[in-house]
Amino acid sequence: MMAYSETFRVMTRDARRGRGCRLCGGRLVLSHEGLLAGVRARSAALPSMEELSGVKTAVDDPMAAWAASVGGQDLEPHQDAIIRRRPRRHVSLR
Repeated sequence: MMAYSETFRVMTRDARRGRGCRLCGGRLVLSHEGLLAGVRARSAALPSMEELSGVKTAVDDPMAAWAASVGGQDLEPHQDAIIRRRPRRHVSLR
């Protein structure tokens, strides 16, 4: 998976609105592991913070257009099959 700024924004939005958030009473914890290079760190952390706060800053990801244009990132049929076969462990996810 090639993750860039919009990827992190969408993952944060999905986590905030998804079943997982309902299971934990609306609480969401984000952790930044710190191994990303400087330019990549801001394009990973900032979009998540913007999504949570509802504030869009003027900071743009200089790599976003390039990352979005790279092919081969669509979900492949064999990947989808594996995801669909995974066990649904929590009763509310069934």
